[in-house]
Amino acid sequence: MKYILWVNVIILCMLMGCSQPEKQRLITVEVYFNGSPLNCNSVIDNKWQLSQLYLYLSNIAMLNEQQLWQPISLTETPTQHQNVALLGINCADEANATWQLALSGDLEGKQLEATVGVPFDLNHQNPMTQQSPLNVPNMFWVWQTGHKFMRFEMQSNTESWLFHLGSTGCSSASALRSPKQACVHPNRVSISLGTIKQGVVQLDIAPWFSDIVFSEQSNCKSARDNIACQLIFANIARNTPSS
Repeated sequence: MKYILWVNVIILCMLMGCSQPEKQRLITVEVYFNGSPLNCNSVIDNKWQLSQLYLYLSNIAMLNEQQLWQPISLTETPTQHQNVALLGINCADEANATWQLALSGDLEGKQLEATVGVPFDLNHQNPMTQQSPLNVPNMFWVWQTGHKFMRFEMQSNTESWLFHLGSTGCSSASALRSPKQACVHPNRVSISLGTIKQGVVQLDIAPWFSDIVFSEQSNCKSARDNIACQLIFANIARNTPSS
């Protein structure tokens, strides 16, 4: 009787196309600043402490054994959707920090690259109807400009500092309308996530803010006429991978 039951199960699987569970590889992203881990206890320039840091990552690629960059898919999770992942922490709610990428497939590469940004076709949709993590309110400007691709904020005893990366120069009928064409300044940034060691990659963001004097006067929300933004974008361009 058991034999007949197992035969029926096997036949049913063959007919219905039963498949093996999706393979995945978990990678933890550790963010550093000038070689030291960046967390809610870090002190930068003897006065600044992190308040929140979030990044949307997309277009993730891995350097395979043939030394070719292979596009990587992401597993669907609460923090990953349509190959876009949200990583980060709000120091007011440290328990909900997320720094792990769930890569789909049997992957053996040692190097990772990614884009800090949300693809255009997803960037300007209604966040009220999008799935997580593209529905996070504090990572969205308006439909016209779309999501903040990166939100980096610090505080001292007397002032605050912030850098918000996102698309600018976006044309639509109003701020509450999505643009039909790409923004003049997409501001999607290619970055190297470095070498995978024991399931971990380390991203040092300090070079992006080289020569920036942190103060409320050097806040940047991706405005191209902002002097601090110009310096940050130049720093990022110098640290963009050549592949």
